[in-house]
Amino acid sequence: MRKLLTASLLGWCLCGGLAANGVAPKDSRCAALAVGNQQELLAILDGGSLPGFGAWRVGNPRVGRATVASKVGNCATSLEGDAQQGGAKLDARLADGPFPDLLGFGCWVHVAEDGNIATIGFQVSDGEGEALIRTWPAKTGWQWIECDLADTESFQQAYPQRDRNGVVDASLKSIHLVAFTDREGHCGLACDALIACREPGERVLRVQTNAAGWGEPGEAPAMRLLVHNSFAEARSIDITYHLQRNPHLRSVMVPHPIDGLDHAIGAAGWVEVDGKRIDDASLCDGDDQTACNLPWKQYTGADAIVDLGEQRMISRMDWIAGDANWIWRVDIAASVDGENWQPVIGLQDFDLHDRWGHHRFPVKAAFPARYLRLHFHKNNEQVSVIRMPTALKIYDGVANDAVAMPKVGEEVVAGSQRINIPARSFAECSLDLSEPLETGAYLIGLEIDGERRELQVVDYFVAPLGTVDAEAGKRFGINVSEPKYAESMRRVGFGWVRFENCKWQMFAPAPDRVAFDGSVAPWHVDMDGYFQRYHELGFKVLPYVFETPAWATRAGSDVKKNRSHYPPKDNADYAEAIFQLVARMGTKQHPAEELLTPDRRSATGGIDAVEIWNEPNLNDPGWGFFVGSLDEYYELFRLAAEAAKRADPTMPVAAAGFAGIDPAIYEGLERYRYADGKRPIDFADIINVHFYSGTADPERCGWDPNVERSGPGDPASLTYEEKLNAVVNFRERVKPEAEIWITETGNDVGGPLGLSERHQAAKLPRCLAMALGAGVDKVFIYREKGSTPAQHAGAGLLRNDESRRPSWFTMANMVRELQGFDGKALRLPSEDERVWAYLWRDDNRCRLMIWRIEEDGPMPFDLGYVEYRDAFGARYRDVASREMVLTDLPIYIDVDAENLKGLIAKAEAAQADASAERERLAKRRVMLLDFGSTEQVDSMQGYGPTRHFVAVDAQTAWDSERGWGFVQPGQRLIDAHWVKSKRERDAVRMATGSCFRLALPVGNFELRIAGSGINQAPVTVTLSGGIARELTVGSETSEVSIPVSSDGTPIDIQFGGYGDLRWITAIEQ
Repeated sequence: MRKLLTASLLGWCLCGGLAANGVAPKDSRCAALAVGNQQELLAILDGGSLPGFGAWRVGNPRVGRATVASKVGNCATSLEGDAQQGGAKLDARLADGPFPDLLGFGCWVHVAEDGNIATIGFQVSDGEGEALIRTWPAKTGWQWIECDLADTESFQQAYPQRDRNGVVDASLKSIHLVAFTDREGHCGLACDALIACREPGERVLRVQTNAAGWGEPGEAPAMRLLVHNSFAEARSIDITYHLQRNPHLRSVMVPHPIDGLDHAIGAAGWVEVDGKRIDDASLCDGDDQTACNLPWKQYTGADAIVDLGEQRMISRMDWIAGDANWIWRVDIAASVDGENWQPVIGLQDFDLHDRWGHHRFPVKAAFPARYLRLHFHKNNEQVSVIRMPTALKIYDGVANDAVAMPKVGEEVVAGSQRINIPARSFAECSLDLSEPLETGAYLIGLEIDGERRELQVVDYFVAPLGTVDAEAGKRFGINVSEPKYAESMRRVGFGWVRFENCKWQMFAPAPDRVAFDGSVAPWHVDMDGYFQRYHELGFKVLPYVFETPAWATRAGSDVKKNRSHYPPKDNADYAEAIFQLVARMGTKQHPAEELLTPDRRSATGGIDAVEIWNEPNLNDPGWGFFVGSLDEYYELFRLAAEAAKRADPTMPVAAAGFAGIDPAIYEGLERYRYADGKRPIDFADIINVHFYSGTADPERCGWDPNVERSGPGDPASLTYEEKLNAVVNFRERVKPEAEIWITETGNDVGGPLGLSERHQAAKLPRCLAMALGAGVDKVFIYREKGSTPAQHAGAGLLRNDESRRPSWFTMANMVRELQGFDGKALRLPSEDERVWAYLWRDDNRCRLMIWRIEEDGPMPFDLGYVEYRDAFGARYRDVASREMVLTDLPIYIDVDAENLKGLIAKAEAAQADASAERERLAKRRVMLLDFGSTEQVDSMQGYGPTRHFVAVDAQTAWDSERGWGFVQPGQRLIDAHWVKSKRERDAVRMATGSCFRLALPVGNFELRIAGSGINQAPVTVTLSGGIARELTVGSETSEVSIPVSSDGTPIDIQFGGYGDLRWITAIEQ
């Protein structure tokens, strides 16, 4: 459907618009300052998100659309919460600077009779970073408040700040609206239209789009335009707009209105170091988080070459720093043919060091180039590493760029409007996008004709209908810290929350004191209130309890860092904390004398399961979550689990979420034995693991950056799919009635582990589908909010300003598509390995979830004409399946199982074959020997339960009962500490005459030996009957293998010269 709308905005008050005249009262200081100066609208405050909103001693602070009639525009913004005392503070960051040449500012504030607001005001962060505040008594109704920055004495410090001058220094970094309550109880106010006056500056028309970014089904998009005119006379602009469906969330390159398109994006590129070419084009990949990271060695310089594909007249160049600690200087040269290079004037020996963020190179004059060479160096000194910027940006103006809206999908609405803007002022209006929209993803494009022609685009989403029943969404969970965002997460459809602020030290400030009412300083986490709120919204609650209080930690007085992550001195103290938590929050009544809380309450029903600690296999003393061994954790776990069951026998107990889905780690739940012969798994109702894949796709990922924080480890690691199958098989073998929960998985945007918001939106549903399809019972996403580009801090479904990311919508749609499906899905086979298809079935439904990684491609199955939903929930009817294009964003199709009968049979046969093969491999006899230290001992997967290597040092003598050892010892241990694989890292140095002997049981084995020889030293293997075979091991570590038909006679392994013996495996065939 395409609907063409036209309209003319002859005045700025049409369509709910506003202009500067009429915003501030005529007798206000802002109105006086506007005479002869530039007036700007810094924040519309129309009920959308804010740059930031916080509170002090206010529970559940929230931002929304005010119900009171707005002072200007269509609506105002409401700020509210639940004050815990008089003098509690609401703090709304209205606008972020810097704001140079600002003369004054003001906005409208509304307080209702029952608003419980005593004082309102502005708090600013000035040019020196000082926080200053000015307040007024609150009045009922609308009230205009304003600040003239020439009146510096009207401000005072918001709190004591030594070495600050107490006056407003230019230029302001941020402007906050603050309000202080009169008493305890609900509090709230509304605000509207923050305007400012500044001295006249550059003569330009500046257009800003302001859209909520999303809406509900059946609503027309609410999109407003703000145009600032810095000319001394009135101006007008013409807007042509296009609203299209955007099912694949295609991005559109928007040219800069003066500098044009960034021609670096997608350009060919490589790096040259010491005469060698490295195919690395990260300078031009369009990702501001990736960079060429050369290995540590000695360098005098490195060159990055960029090929633009054609000659251009380059007028502007920018860079984004990346790791500016290890970037020093650059010489930039240009070439039209790639052979003859000319230095770019002004860009020789240019200093990049410690210049973080986005910067512009000082290009003196436009110059011709197809090729650019950036020579990075440190005055040609030798350095141990050279880093490069994360992005290069190259512009040549707008003359050769097409400024037109590209097509990304079906056009829904198009139209045009004219906006008139007063001199040195602004105008704001609504776009006439009156077409009600269905669920899905859209792109709004604006072609703007004013002083120049430019293009702007805005992504817009329409949420799925309704709310998912909590029981239907029981397999989906979200990690949370407070109920502030609970309604939004419930709207996604999550049935569970995993609560991160039920930390031991937050409710147990002393050995004999426990409190869950928010009274424990300095955190004041009201767990009673929080858990009640989650349950009111329909969630089930899983708290995880870790972080040892200062009074209980075993960390010595010399430990200054990470003290709360040390285990307790007495595990009984932690067990008592778990008892108190579950006694209060469970369902079993307890006598008062058993309880340590002041009110002695029990059985409040606040939680639905309890998790014992967090990631205990991350034990680094500087940052790990459990600075102890796993054996020590298992001892702690049993006491805590038994305490939980004493408090409430029906309370499900989850073992701590192990970081990474590593069989060698979680199988300790079965492998470890207590003194009475029992195992940790006997006390766990839930097997709990975590998974992250960083920038990699889950379908290909073989490592977890949350565990291997220095980069990928063993290249032979299991893939995510293999890990999922392994943990499910472990459960079926060890404790079939146990559930498997992945209580943390997620995807960062930006930072060291993240890519784009689109990547997150596509990846999260696939990651969850793979887990649930394999038989995992519940998956919890980390996290509800966060867009700071740092590890896990950028993984939120909501951004820091509380706006919804695309992933919010793909997850909301996935929950609705898969709600109610229990158990496993069937992965259907495809000749294209890039296609992943899962078939979900129950008594009434048969639903196919399918996607394609790495690049777009055709549907591999002929399903005839189908109805399907895209990743954002938009419906498409009567589509020929063979004409469908698959992307990394999953689609959902209701299918007739009869049409897939052949594929289903093939998939089920493959599953049966895999099960039989697992049983066969689990019965094989295996001998695994890892030479070197006892601290770097590896394990092997694929043969039933994890098989562990045995550590062998240089002096371990032959023992006939054991069946292996040195007849003639090795020389010494070798440790290549820079190697990440435990198996490959260390070795025993062998000399001429060193001899290792092993005796295999009778049978046929494949014998594999890994090592490295010095000067190509050969390895001699003496077999039964004295037959010797010589295998050459090179100077680089390599493997050699030989089939052995053993009659029990020992086998001798000797080196013909000096070399390193790393490991031996003997696997029955």
